[in-house]
Amino acid sequence: MQLNKDIVRNIRGKLQNLIDENTGSHMLDDYEIHVGNANFSETEVTFKLTVKVQGSKPKEELELENYLSYNPKLDNEKIVQFKGMDLKLVGFKPINRKYPFILQDMKTSKRYKFPTDWVYSQMSKEVG
Repeated sequence: MQLNKDIVRNIRGKLQNLIDENTGSHMLDDYEIHVGNANFSETEVTFKLTVKVQGSKPKEELELENYLSYNPKLDNEKIVQFKGMDLKLVGFKPINRKYPFILQDMKTSKRYKFPTDWVYSQMSKEVG
């Protein structure tokens, strides 16, 4: 038997269901667990598993707070219009050099990556 995209997707769904069914147990009560993307070959699959303390902020949001503490020029409360969307700065991924900033469409909650120069040109605090 060989692994393929559909089989891996099915396995991921079953793993997530198993985790969701057992989240009520005393050991897992305080955590949010998510089975993420997979890397696979014909015979082996590896899933990204994210375990987060219930109610805690996502890593990208904490990274943005840290970035803003050193770079107070950006306004993370500002909402800008772009291609019919109302975008707000919600996250930062320092490892992503080309598109480190994450902005969220306030209408659809979809998230998009943006480059540093665009974010600074649009999201800088008003002087005065």
